[in-house]
Formats: sequence, structure tokens, C-alpha cells
Amino acid sequence: MKKKDIVKKAIENNPEDFKGFEEVVDILDFEDENIKKKGGITQDKGVDSFHLYSFLDQELNRLNLLDQFFTFKFSNIEDYSPTEKLIQMQSIKLHQAREELTAMILEDDSTFLKRMEFLWNSSIGGNN
Repeated sequence: MKKKDIVKKAIENNPEDFKGFEEVVDILDFEDENIKKKGGITQDKGVDSFHLYSFLDQELNRLNLLDQFFTFKFSNIEDYSPTEKLIQMQSIKLHQAREELTAMILEDDSTFLKRMEFLWNSSIGGNN
């Protein structure tokens, strides 16, 4: 039985299994026709098959490495988590921002104090 017939039969039985591999199946069909035209196995057929196998093997390795990368934590992160240091740095920045804001508000000519004085005088303090 020819490769072409075996592949076609497999595709007919389980078309979902070959989803995404249509181009590969077309390459197999194309190579069989070239072999018949040239009268036997050529060097090109071996190279093409190797490139195809090499590509699929490299893709499998790449996907496995990505899977490992996203599923396992680095031991360095587990041992020396940066979370506490980041929280400490943000706390320092928050404290500095509060101090700067308080200093700006408490100045004698600050806009905030002028507005508060206006509100106090207009509502409570007395336009009597």
C-alpha cells in the first residue's frame, strides 16, 4: 500500500487528528508524484523529509521548554522572593509622598489653607 493511500485512509477515519497538518499531507503527496516522474528516490526527498522532521522535533522541544518555563517557579524566586523588598520600597515612597504633601499643605500661603479659611469664614466663622 502506498503512503498516499495510507494517509488518505487515516484522514478519512479521523479527520480531526490531522487538523493543522494539511500542508504536511500535501507535501507527502507532492513528493510521491516527483519520485514517479524522476524514476526513483532522489536526494531532495530525503532532505525535505529531514527538514520536516527537524522542524517538528524543534517545535516539540520549544513547546516543552515553554511548558516548563510557565509551570515551574524558579528556585531563586522561591528562595529569595522580591515581594517583601518591593513592599518595603513602596512603603518608603508612600511615607515620603505623605511628608511632601503635608509640608505643601501646611505652608502659610498654601492654596489648601486659603480655601479652608474661605470655607470656614463663609459657613461658620462669620459674615455677621
